[in-house]
Amino acid sequence: MRPDAEWVAELAAEDPPIASSGARVGVWSRVLSHVFFLLFTSPVLSPYVNEKTIYLFWFVPLLDPAFLRYLSEHAQRLPGHLWLATGALQLWFLLVSPELALRWALMLWPLVYLWFTHDRGIFYLYVWVGFNVAVAIVQAGVYWSLGPAAAMLVGPKNIADVVWGAYATRSFTNFYSIIPGFDLPRFSGLSREGGFFAALLAVTVLLRVANRQRVGIMLWLGILLSLSKSTAFLLLGWAATVLGGKDRRTPAVLFVPLLLAFCLIYYLSVDTPLMQGRISATFTQRLYPYTALFHDMDLANLAVGNHASPKPLEQFRSFQLCANVESYLNCVEMPSFAALIFSAGIVGMGLYLWQLSALGVGFWGILLVFILTSNVSPLSNTSFVVLSYFLALRVSVAKAPS
Repeated sequence: MRPDAEWVAELAAEDPPIASSGARVGVWSRVLSHVFFLLFTSPVLSPYVNEKTIYLFWFVPLLDPAFLRYLSEHAQRLPGHLWLATGALQLWFLLVSPELALRWALMLWPLVYLWFTHDRGIFYLYVWVGFNVAVAIVQAGVYWSLGPAAAMLVGPKNIADVVWGAYATRSFTNFYSIIPGFDLPRFSGLSREGGFFAALLAVTVLLRVANRQRVGIMLWLGILLSLSKSTAFLLLGWAATVLGGKDRRTPAVLFVPLLLAFCLIYYLSVDTPLMQGRISATFTQRLYPYTALFHDMDLANLAVGNHASPKPLEQFRSFQLCANVESYLNCVEMPSFAALIFSAGIVGMGLYLWQLSALGVGFWGILLVFILTSNVSPLSNTSFVVLSYFLALRVSVAKAPS
């Protein structure tokens, strides 16, 4: 096992999954865990304030004294290099954009709680993902029996509007097929839209695989009902999960040349039909940031992010290619690791990889995060992104429960 993963393995050994019997977990912790996972899997139940979604699951762990004791006890035993890596990354984020520092803090917070619930045997993710699949089944039933207009009433946008009114989070009831020639609309449960629901289900399936647990029919039904371009990444993620479970010695630093090769490929493809939207506007939107890094950014901005001599995104040729085939909003919200390099530079990316390595995440775990955040920023605080980091950690360091 890699030295930087030993501390996590020690914590896992101290708090083994025998707690699934519930012997050391109170009723209050169980109730709060259910509330957490309901909110975690159902983003439309959280409000939208000042153009930001305020995820209510952030606040639930604060109500659990058992978790706060767990946090206090283990924080005192964390190794110095982990504190150093975390502090260095947060300091850099504060220098380039305080919002990035807040986003990363709000990533680590629920990640620790996920670890706590998993070790204490109160990891109710599968219960509430199943509940969301049940909601998707209802949406499908209404769609096919009463028609698309009626299905809109049980779609995420209307549910968010009913719950929060003017403070409803941004959502999109996209009950339509993405496969030409097939009337196979996708549904979203209580996720903000079908693609996000598909991503949540994909990470959940991979977590079952990582833990060597059976993937039940409910999850497969959910995958079918939410079929999206995100679903295609399930096969890649499956391979990385299986390989990561067998090989925990590949150093995280080997991800760097892989990322550079990925950037080079898209640097060379800027004038191809793929990047000009002639094959798929969706792929153009997801991949254009990689061409922006080397075609549109000078060395100073590439090193520290688009801050040294800020350049409006609208002046980027690659952004213009995206805006020609996709909505302005979709192009502004850069996805994947390129979004992090754009905002925090190569320096920030290096500190981010150091942070993941210090946490105990190895090569395959980082590759999983890279794959599973291909359509959003790796600093997005939505549930499937947080769960992707948890999956990466479990694949890298934790023994599968019996």
